[in-house]
Amino acid sequence: MTKKDTDCRCPVCFFDQSQLLVLVRSIPIYQCQHCQIGYLDKRGLKKQRKLKSNTFYDFSQYLIQEERLRRRFRKIISLVKKINQNGQVLDVGAGFGLLARELYLHGYQVTAVEPKSRLEYLKGLKVKIFRTSLENFSKKDNYQVIFLIDVLEHFSNLNKALAKIKDLLADGGVVVIQTPNYRSLMTRICRNWSWWFIEEHKLFFNPISLAFLLKKNSFEVIHLETYEDLFEFKKNFDGNFASIKSSWLRKILKLVVYSFFFPCYLVFRPILYRLGFGGLILILAKK
Repeated sequence: MTKKDTDCRCPVCFFDQSQLLVLVRSIPIYQCQHCQIGYLDKRGLKKQRKLKSNTFYDFSQYLIQEERLRRRFRKIISLVKKINQNGQVLDVGAGFGLLARELYLHGYQVTAVEPKSRLEYLKGLKVKIFRTSLENFSKKDNYQVIFLIDVLEHFSNLNKALAKIKDLLADGGVVVIQTPNYRSLMTRICRNWSWWFIEEHKLFFNPISLAFLLKKNSFEVIHLETYEDLFEFKKNFDGNFASIKSSWLRKILKLVVYSFFFPCYLVFRPILYRLGFGGLILILAKK
């Protein structure tokens, strides 16, 4: 059902026609009919402010994921190194600083911007740290690469944020973005996709909408792929069995389903990625 409502206007392209994408914990997420970006309307944002965030930003929980995240970051860095071997880079929303640390160890001059989380991984390193938001970040260095890893979905004013990124980039500089893909296979077959993360996320992307957004802001897309972590896929898929109260029945059903599904998934995963159905979008765009 299509909705035309100025109160539900897309916050990115300002088109006033949308459709309901999904309902998450009574909060509707709409999809813009023009740019395909998913978003919370004004009423949804008011409800969001009343929710409490989960434990993802707890360092003890982050440590459990450290090695998987380290491998993921190294993969991204190896891709960036094909374009830029060294120089000044900016990590926006650095979190606990693991990506910034890996960049530093790979020879980059790193600046980290993080308003909230403790930068545990940057202790003792010569990394410039700014405890502020991107909106309030005023350093005027020309960065060769700017990283927005799992950050874009948090912005309230996305056009303003990308204008700021463009201003901070050197001529020919590259912005590296990773964000969840709401059109992924995970979203379609997992009952409670964890990356809806309604407590924090305001915007939701698919490969088409993200490429549209960057082109709209005069960036040239030079690399786009989708992928996902097998552990995260399985964790999301496990949620389909959470409502089964009998533990033995739950184990039997999981065994049967996994025996048939996962061998097929592993075989066809590269094709799914190329078709844009991976759980994460990774995109590099040049100024």
